[in-house]
Amino acid sequence: MDVETEIGKLASEAMATQIVLAGLLNAINKSGPDGRAIVADAFRHADLMTEVSIATLGKYGGLVEYERQLAKVVEKLRSAVLSDAPQPDP
Repeated sequence: MDVETEIGKLASEAMATQIVLAGLLNAINKSGPDGRAIVADAFRHADLMTEVSIATLGKYGGLVEYERQLAKVVEKLRSAVLSDAPQPDP
C-alpha cells in the first residue's frame, strides 16, 4: 500500500463528504425559518463537539495541527453553508 496514495484517497473522501454536507445544510438553511434554526443548531453542536475534542486531545498532550484543522474545517463549512458562493481553500 502506497501511503501517499492512501492519504490522497482519504482526503478526497473527506472533501466529498464536506461538499455534500455543505450542500445539504445550504438547502435546509434556504428552506425557511425552521431550516435556518436547524442549521444554526447544527453548527452550535459542531462548535461544542470541536471544543470537547480539543479539550480531550489537550489532556493527552494534544495534536496542535489537528486541533487547528478541526476548528478550521467547521468554520469553512459554516462559511460555505451560509454563503451562496463556493469557498476557496486558504
